[in-house]
Amino acid sequence: MSRVITMQDVKNERIDNIEWKYEGIKKDETSYPLKVWENLECILDKYNIRLSYNVVNKEIISSIEDSTRNSLLTDIHSLNLKEFLNLTREETANAMTRIAEKNKFNPFVELLKANENNDYEIIKEVFDCIQINDEYRDNYNYYFTLFTKWCLNLVKLANNTLKNEYKTSGVLVLQGGQGCYKSTFASKLMPEKSLFKGDKTLDPDKTDSIIQNTNYILVEWGELDSTLKGEQSKLKQFITSSNDEYRSPYARFAEKHPRLTSYIGTVNKVDFLKDETGSRRFWIIPVVKCDINKMDTIDMNKFWGAVYSLWKDGTIKDYLEEDEQKKLYEVNARYNYQTDASYLVEEKIKWDMPKDQWDVYGITEIANYLMSKESKSIKIELEKKGLKYSAHRTRAGKVKKGFKIPRFEVEMH
Repeated sequence: MSRVITMQDVKNERIDNIEWKYEGIKKDETSYPLKVWENLECILDKYNIRLSYNVVNKEIISSIEDSTRNSLLTDIHSLNLKEFLNLTREETANAMTRIAEKNKFNPFVELLKANENNDYEIIKEVFDCIQINDEYRDNYNYYFTLFTKWCLNLVKLANNTLKNEYKTSGVLVLQGGQGCYKSTFASKLMPEKSLFKGDKTLDPDKTDSIIQNTNYILVEWGELDSTLKGEQSKLKQFITSSNDEYRSPYARFAEKHPRLTSYIGTVNKVDFLKDETGSRRFWIIPVVKCDINKMDTIDMNKFWGAVYSLWKDGTIKDYLEEDEQKKLYEVNARYNYQTDASYLVEEKIKWDMPKDQWDVYGITEIANYLMSKESKSIKIELEKKGLKYSAHRTRAGKVKKGFKIPRFEVEMH
């Protein structure tokens, strides 16, 4: 039989005497096909229809051209009735999924393997398409390290399975003014456009949002501060998760899917980090402009093939080592969102005062001195600085409960 090109070609054929894998026997001793997925597979084999499962976008792929998932289900269901297997539409859909999952594939991993090379200079070429703010050029090597290790994380996560349980170490963030081509750079990082989704936000409480954010190899969180408006603890948990568990819209049960997606954030604002404890997950590069013309001259398939080779080599760790982590905390401090309380604590208290001149104040005294009603927020800011609300000895030699901080220039009464 000639190779099937379209579903119409299939419908024009009628194949008799299919060799069923499982059969039952009627009372008159004639056989009939059992309504099991293996027998649907027998029909598809006879008609040269191959189903496979794309583990990235969780879609069934067919060898039939120009076929959507819904039309494919309709046509295969009709074909099964034509051959008297008589599966219901739902049974047909379940059988198709089971057959396709026998032929799982990851298009990005295939791209990596096909382009593997050890020309590591190309990684620097791509990084140099990011023009870094002159004020921070001294940190060039640090930013290059962030970019390289984030790329290694992306390749690692793309190779994730439920057994491996790989996790990412961070989200690359391009911070810079509007019109510096941050989002364009992000999109051009991925040579296969179906593996990239731009300008997304995440709500980790909503299944639809999780699905939309995990069906690609690379997702851009556009205007990252919008995503950071949600509950920080859930966002931190999402970023470092090795898998996602949810029930797909047409599935009966919730399933675990290995996390294959990495994230790149783009943001205009400088003070966008709202939780200092979670800032280590954001690897920030200050951008003046991205050179898109230069990027268009680089073979991005070769780029990812080099990153893949570097990851397999294992010489460079994909996580930040202790000195790099320390540097991250120092650099990220400038991106922390400053509340009214944090401003007052930093600007109105003379922290350069010698410690032998510090004194003890209750939180109400401190709030009154700062002319603020946010005593709870001020207490949190002081604790962030490593200060403890406890019993201390005052300058007068008495024991008093409160914070020991620089002495007020105007004594409170």
